[in-house]
Amino acid sequence: MAWLLCHFDHHSSFRQTFTGTAQLDATFSLEFKAHRGEIPEASQEFIVVVCEEESVKCPKSLIQEHLPSLLEHAVHANRPISSEKILQNCPLEPAAQRRLLVLLRALSHPQEVINPQNAVSVLSLADWLKCSNSMLKALASVLPASQVPEALKAAGSEENPTPKSVEWVLQQGLLICDTGAIEALAREKDRFGSLCQPSVLQCLRTLVQEDPDGLRLSRAAFAAITLGLPSKEVHAVLPSRLRFGPGAKNLFLDLHKRGIGPEGAARLEFPCLGLQELDLDLTRCNIRAVGAAALRFPPGLQRLRLILHKCDIGPEGAKALSLPGSLEHLELDLSHCLIGPVGAATLQLPRALRELDLVLLRCGIGARGAKALILPETLQRLRLDLAKCEVGPEGLRGLRLPPRISSLQLDLTMTALGLDSLKAFLLTLPKSLQVLEMNLTGCKVPVAQISNLEQVARQRLSNLTSVSFLA
Repeated sequence: MAWLLCHFDHHSSFRQTFTGTAQLDATFSLEFKAHRGEIPEASQEFIVVVCEEESVKCPKSLIQEHLPSLLEHAVHANRPISSEKILQNCPLEPAAQRRLLVLLRALSHPQEVINPQNAVSVLSLADWLKCSNSMLKALASVLPASQVPEALKAAGSEENPTPKSVEWVLQQGLLICDTGAIEALAREKDRFGSLCQPSVLQCLRTLVQEDPDGLRLSRAAFAAITLGLPSKEVHAVLPSRLRFGPGAKNLFLDLHKRGIGPEGAARLEFPCLGLQELDLDLTRCNIRAVGAAALRFPPGLQRLRLILHKCDIGPEGAKALSLPGSLEHLELDLSHCLIGPVGAATLQLPRALRELDLVLLRCGIGARGAKALILPETLQRLRLDLAKCEVGPEGLRGLRLPPRISSLQLDLTMTALGLDSLKAFLLTLPKSLQVLEMNLTGCKVPVAQISNLEQVARQRLSNLTSVSFLA
């Protein structure tokens, strides 16, 4: 049986030295010395680069992996190479070239070296020296997106605000790599609008490839338009299901039948400020209650069209749905979501709504849900679809309508209602009503009695200018 006897020498936190004897059998043994962790400095080859009175020593293995072009100038290992020799054909401005030693230090410790003052110079120099893609990404990732404008400013001067290094990083897409960077530039659009537009468009193309459904693209696209890019150019890059209206004040996102599920709903992102109207179609996306709870809408939104048709959110999803309190106009389609009476009772509608279009087709709310439904008292116009909800006479009688409503469209298709219950309902309507439309298809109300209903409505509602009953 072979056995091993080792001695551990802990010289540092990065290296352990092993010495010992390996006894392979009764007559043969082997002495050895090994190291775990970093290779001992004495056995490494280094590349030394000198710039003026400073020098940096880098392991040859690190240079070979990330900056192999430097090896062309290294005739003998461990012998200094002058920065002038390396940079003799460099097209970048002298200020950027002087960052060569900073770049070499950043190869091993980018987080400690990269900052807004040197990021543009280091990235442009690294790219010119054909730095590896993995290292370029590591260098660029150190700088927070919010500091991209600061880095661009720091690279320039009063005499030359846009030096070659700035043009280089923008042309190569080295600095503007994510949504946060575009948003940061949009906040200073007067300074960076025309300069950064091509790089921003290039970044958008990359983001579209990473997010083909467009779940998180609207923030970047909104910022790009705010920065000054023509919406036509932005839309040419975006998937067709994502569109902005004039001035990027309204957003349309059609995810109809995309099947994004709860995870996709949680990933949805929208612009934080400036958006006034949102049209979001999640028909048959199967987001369920968890996805409904995860939906987050921009603050300050004034109009929302939210289609959750056949999304299976159930009563828990209706309860968890969080709608912006700033909304004045809401179109909410919960058809076939089976929210039931509990969902109807716990549905939180914004208190400041002026117009509401609420579709509860086949939601199973019944009479109990109809009576428990809380509608904002500020409503002036209401379209309420209770088709096939089995609300019955009791639910219709218990429906609490806003006191100052001026327009009511009520769909009671396939609801078991008699003529007397409809007349009783008309006598409870607010006298502020000016427009009344009711769909009574399948309610078994004789066509001959429709005129009778219209007469009751006009007698009750003196301000009525338009009345319509469809049987």
